[in-house]
Amino acid sequence: MNDDEVEAQKLGWDQESVLDELRELQIGDYLRSESSSRRPDDTIHTFTPPLDEDELWIRLVERGGLIAVSFHRA
Repeated sequence: MNDDEVEAQKLGWDQESVLDELRELQIGDYLRSESSSRRPDDTIHTFTPPLDEDELWIRLVERGGLIAVSFHRA
């Protein structure tokens, strides 16, 4: 199990819930895009949709023609 799967479980989400959350992202959830400091060719798109009392950051990273998704709670 990777860190993102653990964070999804902490949120009470299964794979379908994760996909639903991504489908429900709105323009207003968009925060910023930036180049990765580790991999300058990667572009990181950050979204902050509302999540109860916590702040949820969803990061989408373009890497080699694929999209990597990570979830972070603040």
